Amino acid sequence: GAPVLRLLDQDGLQLLANNGVEIGSHSRTHRHLPLASAEELQEEVAGSVNELKASGLSRPRLFAYPHGESNLEVRRAVRSAGLQAAFSVDTGCARRGRDPYRIPRIEILRGDGVWQFLWKVIKAV
Repeated sequence: GAPVLRLLDQDGLQLLANNGVEIGSHSRTHRHLPLASAEELQEEVAGSVNELKASGLSRPRLFAYPHGESNLEVRRAVRSAGLQAAFSVDTGCARRGRDPYRIPRIEILRGDGVWQFLWKVIKAV
């Protein structure tokens, strides 16, 4: 039920990058990548990296899987595109020694209050 937020355009992304925010990749069309063919994976992953570079941003180092979904083929495509790590939506804390292409995270939503935020962090640890 939350309102739709507009995505940043090239100027917005550049403003963030100029102020120290690292811009990563998230695919070209936000599709479910495990359903994509090898050719489509290349276009979605490497294509998104190339588009960001072509827009004048630094080459991204990180990837966030659309819908948090990946499988072995998707992770290989991300690695093959030269990305150094990728984020899933698996709940947890990033720890040394974990697969860098399956980094967990803690999902914090717009509507989360302080107590919800703290509870999510405590549960993840």
